[in-house]
Amino acid sequence: MYAFRRFTTLVFTCLALGIAHADETPLPVACSATCVTPYGENLGQSPAGVIAYSNCSANCVSRDASLVDEVYMGMEWQCVEFARRWLYRTQGLVFESVDYAYNIWDDISYLVDARNDEKHLLEDFPNGSAALPQRGDMLVWSSEYLGTGHVAIVTQVNQKENYIEVAEQNFLNQAWPDDYARRIPLQKRGEGTWLDDKHLLGWKRLAE
Repeated sequence: MYAFRRFTTLVFTCLALGIAHADETPLPVACSATCVTPYGENLGQSPAGVIAYSNCSANCVSRDASLVDEVYMGMEWQCVEFARRWLYRTQGLVFESVDYAYNIWDDISYLVDARNDEKHLLEDFPNGSAALPQRGDMLVWSSEYLGTGHVAIVTQVNQKENYIEVAEQNFLNQAWPDDYARRIPLQKRGEGTWLDDKHLLGWKRLAE
């Protein structure tokens, strides 16, 4: 059985029907005080139908595990949990446990099919690469962002108006304006494609 089902052995990573919870403990004060949006509130839904939930603020660490179909997604409601849940909901794929979101860039080189453990290699595109981001790419931020980094999913690329749209959790913790959390400016400079967001390392996608 794939390791993500043995959620109790996994380390910390960054309430809808079908999501189960195990050994829930009382929320820390940081998850209930000075919230941008109350903890666990629906912030929005991606075009693929995956809901993002408020983590209250970036200081909140609940340590409650999020499970879908008994498969470990991560800790509520961190950015890593949303990225893994989006991949699982849309493709049946997950990635292995990481300590922090920025570790995804160097430590995650493949996704795993949660049904049969088959590995699917990922390709890295550092910010400034010639290749445009695509829907479904994982954007990864460095540890310079809050010491933990961040991860988000590309849901739309608009070359005409030079921006992308992303779905994510635990960034602004605000209600989404539409079926995306925010837009990030996109620019072509020379031979490279740049996303103008501080500390963004680049994007990862399934290798062809």
